[in-house]
Amino acid sequence: GGAQMSALDYQRACALFTGARDRARECGPKNNHADQAATLLVMIDNLDELLEGNLSIGAKLPLDEEETNVLRGVRAAAVALLRWHFENGAGALLPIAIDMGLVK
Repeated sequence: GGAQMSALDYQRACALFTGARDRARECGPKNNHADQAATLLVMIDNLDELLEGNLSIGAKLPLDEEETNVLRGVRAAAVALLRWHFENGAGALLPIAIDMGLVK
């Protein structure tokens, strides 16, 4: 048992993280905020896929209302954290977040 992601979903998540991290590193020295932001972008992307019913992580689908509300709360917290990281040195990742519709 346990959490299972499809190979395609896993590759997509890795590509998003790697692209975001590499973009951040091009813009300066090792930046913890940028690495954290890259991780959050992948997490939010996965949450969106879960909420849209496109991703199953060892969970029954469709999600019930309570599960959906919990995921929405986690997503909102992750987006708030992302903004904090942008304000503290992860600004290089802002274009990715804008592309994902997370920041206006």
